[in-house]
Amino acid sequence: MDNYDLVPPQEVTAPNLRRAWFTSAAKDEVALDFGQPMTWRDEMKKDIYLDDTKAPIGAGVVEGNVIRLKLTKPATAKTIAYLSGRYWDGKPASLIFGANGIAALTFCEVPLSPAESTK
Repeated sequence: MDNYDLVPPQEVTAPNLRRAWFTSAAKDEVALDFGQPMTWRDEMKKDIYLDDTKAPIGAGVVEGNVIRLKLTKPATAKTIAYLSGRYWDGKPASLIFGANGIAALTFCEVPLSPAESTK
């Protein structure tokens, strides 16, 4: 972005999920690439779903643009979603935020790629 010769020091857009995948054949961790630096708080895990069922997330960690979700048990899910209108309590504490302080866009039924096809 370059308006009036201003170049912001960081992204000024909402994070948007680019891809999601299992990190290993064990299917006990999911990686989410947002294409920009992200943050993580444990409150966020309550609004993430695998195949429309609350995801069994034990912990999350950020590695730059990628949030890694360690599952408490292996999953056979085909899709991942964030912020279901049926279940969201409307509280901002559970929102996923970029490092820029802007909440991520919601996503629904994003296909989960197997570990061997992450590109």
